[in-house]
Amino acid sequence: MEKIIYQTLKQELFARKIIPTQKLQYQYIADQFNVSRTIVKNVLNVLHQEGLVELIPNKGYYVAELSKKKVEELFAIRVVLERLAIRKAVENFTPTAHDALLVCCTKFSEAVARKATNELFPLDRDFHVQIAQMSNDTTLAAYLTNVQELLFLDFRVEGLASEKNELAEQEHMAMYTAIGQKDTEAALAAYMQHTFLACNLLKLVFSRSESGRSGRADGDARI
Repeated sequence: MEKIIYQTLKQELFARKIIPTQKLQYQYIADQFNVSRTIVKNVLNVLHQEGLVELIPNKGYYVAELSKKKVEELFAIRVVLERLAIRKAVENFTPTAHDALLVCCTKFSEAVARKATNELFPLDRDFHVQIAQMSNDTTLAAYLTNVQELLFLDFRVEGLASEKNELAEQEHMAMYTAIGQKDTEAALAAYMQHTFLACNLLKLVFSRSESGRSGRADGDARI
């Protein structure tokens, strides 16, 4: 049951049904799943360890909110880890994993064509997580996945210029192609170009997010 609650809460986080700074009422969650508060606290503690939830003494659990400094730190870590993941993905290349990467590219392209900007960040995350999994390094993949989730948690991409989405689409395909050709340097070059775009987008989204915040939300977590 703990696993079910954990997965449900994460889905709600990434679907924006639970937003940064929102309080998580564990009694409400316990009632929804007909479990004890102890079980819910165990789940929230796991999310806290992952950085997705913060525990404020004498107040309770809240969905984590990232500072600009934290985002910059996470992004720097992501670049170092992902460059390593790309090298290992080329070294451990398999057609099956490469086909899975193409599926990620295709889904992203379809979302760009539909102008479904609310889908692009999670689809971009899936693309990069797939590269991490192709590294055949479970520890590296786990760290990268966690960093991707933290970066995604606090940002919205609605309303960003469509040409930037099309550039990201092209860069995904460039990385996919280079990995398929086992050209490490070309894959890294495409990744750094993509990273430059992503960094600028995160700065823009963070600026918008900051201007739209109005303090800590105390509503129940509806799941």
